[in-house]
Amino acid sequence: DPRWRCSLFGGLRVSHGDRVIRDFETRKNAELLAYLALHLDRPPRREALAELLWPDIETEPQRANFKTALASLRRILAGAPAEADGPLRADRVTAELDPARTWVDAVEFLGLLRQADDGDGQSDVVALKQAIAMYEGDLLPDLFGAWVEERREHLQRRFLYAVERVVAWNEQSGE
Repeated sequence: DPRWRCSLFGGLRVSHGDRVIRDFETRKNAELLAYLALHLDRPPRREALAELLWPDIETEPQRANFKTALASLRRILAGAPAEADGPLRADRVTAELDPARTWVDAVEFLGLLRQADDGDGQSDVVALKQAIAMYEGDLLPDLFGAWVEERREHLQRRFLYAVERVVAWNEQSGE
């Protein structure tokens, strides 16, 4: 798979080919990457990211911190010169992970749950079982920002709901 794989369940790690990245140097770098991974469908504005990551400081230091974190993350993901800056894209307004080059377990998990909601019985259970298997532990257990905790709790509830649906299906079908 030529895509970058971002795993957020059970802890943040990124893999590309044989390369696995688990060390993002700072918690803010990890939080920035995680936020971008969870928002593949809508690139966040740089100012919003800076405010999210450094809410208690003035605008100019926020921007400087964000610029430093973005450069650091770009360097971490680049690894080999052939990768340029990996899946990370940024312009003067937004920053994002290239959705065409990036796969995220939590995004796939939610997609499978949506598929199950739109399915027809047996295909629902298949999608639910795939989603359950993908959940390798709580979302980003080493990060503690308010947005992370909110998302973690939401995904925990979705996971438990999926398990309950599979159990109910198994009971109903006699499995």
